[in-house]
Amino acid sequence: MVGETIALSSGIDPAEIVRERLAFSNGLAASAKLAVLEERVEDFLEKNRHIPQIMQDGRELPLSRKEVFQQIGALLNFRGKLNLHSEVT
Repeated sequence: MVGETIALSSGIDPAEIVRERLAFSNGLAASAKLAVLEERVEDFLEKNRHIPQIMQDGRELPLSRKEVFQQIGALLNFRGKLNLHSEVT
């Protein structure tokens, strides 16, 4: 890095330049995918943050059985998507 400029290639070999650019591009793409997945996890956790405490206290959940299964389905769906993008993690 030079100031705010990222210097990718110091060599003259065109193949090396291409490999460096591909590696940098791949890193940026992986970072963007990870940011999206992190945001989805945060949203899910924030939405359901109260549930573990209710369960720990032994109180009845303020959700119907259908809603509980929908939440489990959403979690499993997210887990599947995370597994599809496992190269990011």
